[in-house]
Amino acid sequence: MLSVAVSIVIPVYNSEAFLPECLDSVLAQTYPHFEVLCVDDGSTDSSPKILEEYAARDPRIRLFRQANSFAGAARNRGMEHASGKYLLFLDSDDFIDSSLLELAVAKAEEQAADIVVFSGCEYNSLTHAIKDKPTYLKEKVISPFEVFSRKDIPQDILTFTNPAPWNKLYRREFVEAHQLRFMPIRYSNDVYFTKMAFALAERITTVNRSLVYYRVMQGTNTQSVKFGYPLLFLTVLEKIHDDLLSLGIYDEISQSFRDYAVHMLSYELRPYETRADRFDIYRQVFENEMIVSTALLEQEMSTYGSRNEYCYVKGLQASYEFHRKHAGDFSRTFQQLAERRSAEAPVFSVIIPVYNKQAFIGACLESVFAQTFSDYEIVLVDDGSTDGSLETILSCTESHDGIAIFSQANAGPSAARNLGIRHARGRWLLYLDADDRLVPEALQILSENISGQDMLFFNADVFYDSEAARDEKLQKQIDEFIDYYTRHGKYEGPYSGIELFDAFVKNSDYLPCPVFQTIRREFLLGSGHLFCDGIIHEDNLYTFQNILPAPYASYIPDHLYLRRVHPGSIMTNPTGPENVYGYFKCWLEMRKTFFSLQEKPEILHHQSSILQTIRVMLNGTRKKYAELPDEEKGFYFGMCDDEKQFFEAMIADYCGKEKEAGKLKKDVRKQKDEAGKLKKEIEQYKVEEKDLKEKVTALEKKVALLEKEYDKELSKSLRLRHSNAYKIGRFLTWPLRKLKEILKKARN
Repeated sequence: MLSVAVSIVIPVYNSEAFLPECLDSVLAQTYPHFEVLCVDDGSTDSSPKILEEYAARDPRIRLFRQANSFAGAARNRGMEHASGKYLLFLDSDDFIDSSLLELAVAKAEEQAADIVVFSGCEYNSLTHAIKDKPTYLKEKVISPFEVFSRKDIPQDILTFTNPAPWNKLYRREFVEAHQLRFMPIRYSNDVYFTKMAFALAERITTVNRSLVYYRVMQGTNTQSVKFGYPLLFLTVLEKIHDDLLSLGIYDEISQSFRDYAVHMLSYELRPYETRADRFDIYRQVFENEMIVSTALLEQEMSTYGSRNEYCYVKGLQASYEFHRKHAGDFSRTFQQLAERRSAEAPVFSVIIPVYNKQAFIGACLESVFAQTFSDYEIVLVDDGSTDGSLETILSCTESHDGIAIFSQANAGPSAARNLGIRHARGRWLLYLDADDRLVPEALQILSENISGQDMLFFNADVFYDSEAARDEKLQKQIDEFIDYYTRHGKYEGPYSGIELFDAFVKNSDYLPCPVFQTIRREFLLGSGHLFCDGIIHEDNLYTFQNILPAPYASYIPDHLYLRRVHPGSIMTNPTGPENVYGYFKCWLEMRKTFFSLQEKPEILHHQSSILQTIRVMLNGTRKKYAELPDEEKGFYFGMCDDEKQFFEAMIADYCGKEKEAGKLKKDVRKQKDEAGKLKKEIEQYKVEEKDLKEKVTALEKKVALLEKEYDKELSKSLRLRHSNAYKIGRFLTWPLRKLKEILKKARN
């Protein structure tokens, strides 16, 4: 063995308060064959002076100086001058157990190891408390192996220990053979070195003892501050990924790389939750080429090592996607592609927003062209379709008049309807979804009932296409909607909007779908309550905001609308963040509407129905949020600050408490079930005990009778033995008994 067996490299930067303790712990080692390479990284405190004093006292300490270039460059500088067989890297504010070198070198020699890993503790500078850190060395992962490599634990090779270099002993020849170096960056400079070393090492072993004390709460170590460079960690991950690919071993340990990358994303992004520029940071992370191309975050949740970290990162990704959709300006530009309307205002404007409905828009338009009432116009708004819907619209309408066609970049059904409203000329507005239909006499019946009204409500029927008919799961959903769009009460009026609303609510007939109503355009524009841009489920808010102040409203029981149910429609799609936000936004705005109107006597008179409807939206929001997959629950971080605080308090925290309460209720039910079983067992034992007691009592009585009979027979026997007859009998039989006794002896 070399006279210098271990080269201990210590980068030093402004650590005067802790440097002596670090150096003292090194010089106190029970194993003496080492050198200490201290690299002063441009310190401005008394650290250089302390180093000089220690170097003067012990020749094993060598001192190097450089301009401030950060810990990675300082460690590389120390390695250049190392002469030991092994390398140990320490931080200048940590300290080590006196037996570290003795135990680590012995294990390295015994196993001919490339790397020896040992555990450590966390030392709190303020409280002086020492805390074990199982994550520094996950014994459960490597316990079956005395020596191992990536071939033994490919799924855990990058995650079985922390990325710090200070709880590892490296064979220098191995490090030099693979030209491993620390990245010369401000922080996370050690991650590349340690992770690549584990990926390349053929012999890794461990010492299952805590030998390093990592200092926290002092504010000066190399991990405490990120210096305003939030994306350096992404550079590190990219380099690890690229080098693993070039070495041909990425596929072998890709799962371990994903797990570590998710861990790093969780750790590094957490401090930026409240920063104003967080979405720019998220954009650079979640649109990063390496993260996208490797589908880093798109695997099954069960394949990730930490469910909590994965869900947290996916929540941030969902918040970024949500913010990207909702932070834009919804007053987008548009094109008018056709204008074939007369100058005279028609009775009805049928407004049809269209997004990727090529399969249905033709039938939808045919249902309008087939109307028995002719005084109408159609305003079509293509909302950025990508499936040929626009071409179908142009083809189906080219021979028809009373048509206006607009096109805009995709902004959602609210924005599309609003564009149609602004360009409609009809005195009444009727909304029609592009996958639905009107019955032929719909406009005729409406025209006969709109006089003197501001809003007119009607019923609808549900139908489904052939694809839905083949889907059993969807068929069950359809069955739930068969009677959903039919109101069952009688509403003969006359009513104001709030009176009809109150009657609907009290009879459980309130259906806010705007396609099942027609509204006077002048009233709508006067109220200013168009559709809320950028959300789905906007119908709830639109109808609520318009029916409450409407002076006149009425209802007819006719079924004038045919609603199609098919795979991919909003009503059959699984719940996602957009559904939750749509409900939440409606709830927020409905509250504001109520507060703005609550001083009016007619509103106060019917406020119980209003508050009930608002509560339904709140509970609906909570229900839909609870239905979200855990990995999407963090989407609300993408809301503006005011909405985010409201959502956190009223939805996320509530659902979290409900979930905990649900677990407690489940535990209570389980305990009650167990108590019930025990109670039944006790009752059974009592029955058995009673039976046994009865049997014992019966046996005792029987024994008493037998004892009485025995005493009687014994008494009789004793009387017989004392009688004269018994004595004469004994005398007469004596010769025979004697003869019998003699014969018995003779035989023997």
